Amino acid sequence: MTLVSGEIFAGYTIVRQLGAGGMGEVYLAQHPRLPRQDAIKVLPPQLASDEVFRQRFLREADLAAGLNHPNIVSVLDRGEDSGRLWLSMPYIDGIDAAARLGRSPNGLPFDEVIAIIRDTAAALDFAHHRGVLHRDVKPANIMLDGSRALLTDFGIARAADDASDLTATGTTIGSVAYSAPEQLRGEPIGPAADTYSLAATAYALLTGLRPFDRSSPVAVVAAALDGQVPSAHAARPDLPPSIDAVLARGMSRAAHDRPSTAGGFAAELAATRSGASDSTVLRPAPTGHQYDRTMIAPTPTPPPASAPNIAGAPTPAASSPRRRWALPAAATAVVLLGAAVAGAVLLTRSPESDIPTAATNPPPSATVSTTAGPATVTAAPSTVTVQPTATTTAPPPRPSADLGLGKPVSTPACDGRYILALVSIEESNPSLRALVTARLTAEPTAQYFYSGALNCGSINAVDANGERFYTPYIDYGTDLGAACYAVQHRSGAYVRTLRNGVAIGTNPCG
Repeated sequence: MTLVSGEIFAGYTIVRQLGAGGMGEVYLAQHPRLPRQDAIKVLPPQLASDEVFRQRFLREADLAAGLNHPNIVSVLDRGEDSGRLWLSMPYIDGIDAAARLGRSPNGLPFDEVIAIIRDTAAALDFAHHRGVLHRDVKPANIMLDGSRALLTDFGIARAADDASDLTATGTTIGSVAYSAPEQLRGEPIGPAADTYSLAATAYALLTGLRPFDRSSPVAVVAAALDGQVPSAHAARPDLPPSIDAVLARGMSRAAHDRPSTAGGFAAELAATRSGASDSTVLRPAPTGHQYDRTMIAPTPTPPPASAPNIAGAPTPAASSPRRRWALPAAATAVVLLGAAVAGAVLLTRSPESDIPTAATNPPPSATVSTTAGPATVTAAPSTVTVQPTATTTAPPPRPSADLGLGKPVSTPACDGRYILALVSIEESNPSLRALVTARLTAEPTAQYFYSGALNCGSINAVDANGERFYTPYIDYGTDLGAACYAVQHRSGAYVRTLRNGVAIGTNPCG
């Protein structure tokens, strides 16, 4: 039964309907006591008659009410009225991402999608950290208010560690087009299922198409279970080719092959935009590790041809010709073999240095000549000398555990300062340098440290897998307020205190 303007429901006065979908109708309503208007979601009447669902809904609405985050539309109240379950949320004066996509059917601007996915990922990571899954991430559940994206509809979320009969109904709540394979199979799900849905949402926002656009839900399920993610670049050629690898990883058929956090996926997506090499795809690491295994990222200055690159494959030698300078005398080259042979001087500069390389200069009065076969060619009587090259000072040695990037590894003092850790990457990750480079590029004030050299009791030297790791971070010194404010705007980041005596993993922001 659709509610009409002026009708009283659960004490609220209905103003107008805002939308409707499979999980109910949403209305703008006047609060019964406060001078404000809220959004009221009213579920279909048949759901209230299902006692198992009813209990689950009421409890999960309570869980959602505890999610206080700038990118989450929180639950204000919930209840039952006239045989219908409802919940109230703050009214967002904007449109959802599905409606926004309707105005741009060929896909939204890439930068806009990156911002939407970044904000949504921040909301998901916040909820996951508190044991709550969303289970229905899709464009229609992402609200846009002009300055940020907010994830809504947490009222049908469930506790990630809940194993009671209330969540064992086998019901697939999420929309089929965006649901992870394990969710479609009715298997237990975790945060990786929300990451899959976030990646599917990114695909839709970028291309204007659902990832598996088929004529029936059964065909959609079959295509999703097959796991062959279509090419977004083929659907929209202005996107970087590397976008396909990032989306395919986010929508991997196996949950453990996806990024370990929603923020990790958002970072990989953003890296394809911020100067990433579209032709370089780093190999995934062996499965079973919980770090980012595939990354499209800015390619650092290539190492010498004999050194392996970060993907483990030999780096090809530079294809550009080596530049040469020859003296403009009658003789065109000199090869100096000790003091016994005089010839034309050839100065060669390697691509890695602007300092010409040459042997010892000839004496000031030396006559330049060259010999080829039996004939001898003598140069003009003028003398030719080679000006001494400027002396250079060798750069100081890099600290141990340095990755050889433009910014050297640092060792922040364990003196009570607060740092915003952007991500932690195990040292065995083959994408290590690319991941660190991408973060340092995206955050110009960021530095990075190596856990094995930090020597601070509040930070583990190794992670849960027993591996040392590298962490790009921003140092906020003693300004805890600034650090806690900054973490709200960066998905996957966290604040730590560098101080001995502070328990490992302590969040100083509360």
